[in-house]
Amino acid sequence: ESISLFEPLPNIDYSVLNQPLVKVTYDPTKDNFDYDEAYSNQMLEALERLRLLTLEAERKQKELEANYTASIKAGDAAFKKKDWVMARAGYNQALTFKSAELYPKDQLAHIDVIIKDQEALNKKATEDAAAKAAAEAAAKAKAEAEAKAKAEAEAAGKKKAEEEAARLAKEKADKLAAEAARRCPGRAGSRAPA
Repeated sequence: ESISLFEPLPNIDYSVLNQPLVKVTYDPTKDNFDYDEAYSNQMLEALERLRLLTLEAERKQKELEANYTASIKAGDAAFKKKDWVMARAGYNQALTFKSAELYPKDQLAHIDVIIKDQEALNKKATEDAAAKAAAEAAAKAKAEAEAKAKAEAEAAGKKKAEEEAARLAKEKADKLAAEAARRCPGRAGSRAPA
């Protein structure tokens, strides 16, 4: 058998190692040493139980480490893709395996900062878009109002020109009629042939 040193694992009672493994007595009549075989067998059984508990604890520790590592890798992969939901899930799962680890906690805090920054940028973009839309709507309304005013001014000008043309035509017609009546006094009520 070999002797090895090991790190004590949590939740395992190592108190059996504080007791002697063998009880040896000296018999002066036989001038010989003898040991308590029943006690030694009991201690060997206790050591075997401790060995099995240690092996199981080591297996669980390796499984926990593998699960932690896989969760961190999943979180890091999602983080690189900027998939914050999956990254959070990976880091939170890692903390279920090793709650005292700082890396997943730091990554979760980093994600929170990124999300807050994105929300602020999205809010600003939304506000900017709303302001731009309002400015465009105001510019459109102003252009429409100017176009309407211009159309009304043109219509008023056209109407005035038509009224002026009609007035001038009437004056001309009245003038021609008055001249025709002066030239032909008998035909004042009738029209001249065309």
